[in-house]
Amino acid sequence: MIGAFYLDADLDTVKKFVLELVKKEFSEPHKLLLDLNPKGILQEYSQKKWNEPPIYEILSVSGPDHAPVFNVEVIVDQIKASGTASSRKQAEIEAAKNAIVIISENDPDCF
Repeated sequence: MIGAFYLDADLDTVKKFVLELVKKEFSEPHKLLLDLNPKGILQEYSQKKWNEPPIYEILSVSGPDHAPVFNVEVIVDQIKASGTASSRKQAEIEAAKNAIVIISENDPDCF
């Protein structure tokens, strides 16, 4: 449909239409990217704001060997957040997402 609209109108008209459509559905489109790489986003923010990287620490590993459950904590400045998942990497991602939520609550324009 957008292709047909482009053929019938000009690029600026289509661009305006698409941006308004996205803006209506996603009021803060830049926040859509937060789920793509939360560890990277937290790393960049931490380096920029406090000049130090976030620190990830495994708090516990439970469950059987074939299905472990990792509980990981991330510390950045004075902010602590944790995440739980079936792999260390996924638990770190969850912890980073939770840290981003905490940071966003205190500073809505940070990301």
